[in-house]
Amino acid sequence: MLPGVRIGTLAATMVGPRDVATRPGTSMEGRERFDSLAWPRHRRAPGLVGRPARAWDQPPRRVRTGVVVAVAAALWLAVVGTQVTLAAADARSGRAAVKDAQLSVGAGALAGGKAEAVLERARTAFASAHARLSNPLVRPARFLPVLGRQLGSFATLAGTSARVAGVGATAAASTRQALETATGGGPERVTALRQLSTIAGRAEAELAGLDLGPAENLLPSLARDRTELARHLAEGRTSLRRVEVVTGAIADVLAGPSRYLLLASNNAEMRAGSGMFLSAGILEARNGSLTLGPMRPTGDLTLPGAGVEGDTDLQARWGRLHPGREWRNLGLTPRFDATGKLAAAMWQAAEGTRVDGVLAIDVEMLRALLSATGPVPVGEGAVGADEVVELLLHGQYLDLPDAAAPDQAEQIGRRERLGELAAAALGALEAGDYDVGTLAAELARASRGRHLLAWSAHGDHQEAWEAAGVSGSLSPDSLLVSVLNRGGNKLDRFLHVSSDLTYRPVSAGVDVTVEVKLENRTPDGQPRYVAGPAPGTDLAAGDYLGIVSVNVPAAAADVRIDGEPVLVAGGRDGPTQVIAAPVLVPAGSGRTVVVRFRLPPGSGSLDVEPSARIPPIEWSNGDEEWRGDVVRTVAW
Repeated sequence: MLPGVRIGTLAATMVGPRDVATRPGTSMEGRERFDSLAWPRHRRAPGLVGRPARAWDQPPRRVRTGVVVAVAAALWLAVVGTQVTLAAADARSGRAAVKDAQLSVGAGALAGGKAEAVLERARTAFASAHARLSNPLVRPARFLPVLGRQLGSFATLAGTSARVAGVGATAAASTRQALETATGGGPERVTALRQLSTIAGRAEAELAGLDLGPAENLLPSLARDRTELARHLAEGRTSLRRVEVVTGAIADVLAGPSRYLLLASNNAEMRAGSGMFLSAGILEARNGSLTLGPMRPTGDLTLPGAGVEGDTDLQARWGRLHPGREWRNLGLTPRFDATGKLAAAMWQAAEGTRVDGVLAIDVEMLRALLSATGPVPVGEGAVGADEVVELLLHGQYLDLPDAAAPDQAEQIGRRERLGELAAAALGALEAGDYDVGTLAAELARASRGRHLLAWSAHGDHQEAWEAAGVSGSLSPDSLLVSVLNRGGNKLDRFLHVSSDLTYRPVSAGVDVTVEVKLENRTPDGQPRYVAGPAPGTDLAAGDYLGIVSVNVPAAAADVRIDGEPVLVAGGRDGPTQVIAAPVLVPAGSGRTVVVRFRLPPGSGSLDVEPSARIPPIEWSNGDEEWRGDVVRTVAW
């Protein structure tokens, strides 16, 4: 039941007119006693002879006044109940409009003005509820015991909700105006981003210190509404601060001059938390304009000798696979804050030039870009969002000859169309011919799944990438499952991965189990470059040779894999721990890898991180099921 309805019911039952005949002493048996006390029985009225005056012939003034007061109170409470009921209806309309606003944040919502219109509708509804509850006839009810506290809380929440919706509507309108100039390119793009940063900062400041009213002794429905509004306010302010920081940093980068190393990764051959980095080039920004240099195969950039040394944990866990020399082994840890820094050092060692940061995009990110720009010309045709994933994960390899020799396999690897499509998509963005609303929505969705990763050599910009959720860094509570392809093939598209997460409190803590289930669904008839075997291996066609790598929270103890396999890696990995073991899954078969660890006793949570796989890992926890394309917090 809505708060207003509950309050109206409470008001109607607290005070109301009472029938005088039901009062003690006013029954037929009690009237004689009432007469003797209130009106002398044998007193004669002036001008009358022989008949005594009776008490009920002329009611006392006190009785008449009581009836009038009771009737007035009843009418007043009826007014109060009506206004509260109408206010509850207004609040329902406001909440419905807020839900519409949340659903409308997507393609074209800002550019078309829909978001601001819906938020203005919510503001009007909440303002109407607040006005009804602030009516001069209703305000005295706030002094009543119990009822008054509920009415005061309801009025405050309605007024604050109206304020929040109004701030949102104003910010949406200002954002729309700024975005209308964002596609102009060059300095106009930088100006628009700085305007967005200012709009977000101003809105966040306006939401600071809003009154939520009392928190104690509220009806359950009011208490829930207050808690929900407080949560939305906190989340909204956090999001606005994030937008302020991120848009400001992007404006700085685009204003330049800045140089970012762009890595293009293919999800058909996975690493930890990203695809394998197969192409690299320099993306330069100056005065709001972007220029992408030639995208080169990373196989041509292999460093001599031991290459560049990564951070301590990366070197200790994965050093024997030479991530600082071989670019295709660069993503052995999902910590892009470590990988990006190492990639910058490797580029400087290979090319002799420094970069300000590193960006990594993959197949899904290209799909997101093409959703906004439309198809882009590639070769003799055009590629759009609907076909780019199938093309890059599988289609581009179907007409290739079988790779019988190592040098031929290397030549085929250089024909990856990933870099070519990345250049075409960024060129379309630079031309400015794209739908702003679609681009914003698609980039946000892809970024949440680790399909866009960013690292900066400048601390303030790195903080912005962390705030935006694209830094690829992990937290001490992170849980991330990766399956790294080591077979020299393109079978990740056909490897179905699911993970079952369970936890059980015990006297010493909480025992956590992660069952990683692998199913190799490779169909027959695949070319050798897709299904293998790679030259120099003893694998059969369709065999998936890989490494199951699981990052677990820093506080985990007794981390182990069932069956005690020979571990590829184990130990600290930044703010987490990692445990990894080899796995071989022939075509048409499956394999389960079970990881166990214990967390400290008491309540806690895990942040289940996305792995950038296509399709995503399918997760389950009891009756809950979800796709691993966003962070999911599991608490106990």
